[in-house]
Amino acid sequence: MAPVLTLIAVTASSGGFGRSLVELILKGGDIAVATLRNPSALEDLRQTYGESHLLLLPLDVTNAEQVKDAFRAATDKYGRIDFVYNLAGHGLIAEVEGTPEEDARALFDVNFWGATRVSNEAVRVFREVNKPQGGHLFVITSLVGLKPMAGTGFYSASKHALEGVTEAMSMELHPSWNIKITIIEPGSFRTKAIKENLKVLPPHLAYSDDCLPSKQLRDFLPLITTDNDPQKLSEVVYSQVACDPNPPLRLPLGEDAVGLANSKFADLTKAVQMGGVFSEAVKFSGNRVM
Repeated sequence: MAPVLTLIAVTASSGGFGRSLVELILKGGDIAVATLRNPSALEDLRQTYGESHLLLLPLDVTNAEQVKDAFRAATDKYGRIDFVYNLAGHGLIAEVEGTPEEDARALFDVNFWGATRVSNEAVRVFREVNKPQGGHLFVITSLVGLKPMAGTGFYSASKHALEGVTEAMSMELHPSWNIKITIIEPGSFRTKAIKENLKVLPPHLAYSDDCLPSKQLRDFLPLITTDNDPQKLSEVVYSQVACDPNPPLRLPLGEDAVGLANSKFADLTKAVQMGGVFSEAVKFSGNRVM
């Protein structure tokens, strides 16, 4: 059986999901293309597995041409790409009022526009390059892509935007293209990469009261511990979800993510029930004239 070709787009791979995914792919005898800002971070794996199984490419997802070049280099070398893991993203802790516009725009450049560029190229390759057509795109977002948290306003917004465009894309695909898309919504995981990619802005003076949730998040952030293991998340996604013939569109992973999802659904259920009651009241009275 021919080895499976997987491209992983990340902003940092010295630790966390990116590196653990690369290691799992290589240990399974398949081929990995790791695209990241600093390819030397995975040089030890290239030395171990060789260039025939691991291609390291520089990638800044805010550079549209570099995204295209990375996919072109992968398909030129191997002929196809079977899986794409789109992990590009940065974190930001800041109150909405306390976030300068330039910081918010820079965040969206990576988390939304950059990640969307990667997804677009993945779908194009699955459709136009792969023979036969097909492939599976994984878009890694966050638990706050499900439900925002105070102090993560623009970060949450970037993940909501990415999830929205990804869901729309999944609805646009022709069935004959045989393309699957799965949004992974991880909770809090112990990863070095997350710390490296998290920016914490100074608190807005109006939000200094200890009772406010954004202040509590800032105070709690250095103390956060979690049972969620990034290696095991990678194993679940790689060995189980990727093998599912009918994978879900969205998959929250981690007890905190599942708990937040249940809270979101409970809130939505109440709102939908109320909306159903009020919807009768917003209809035209009598015969509607067009």
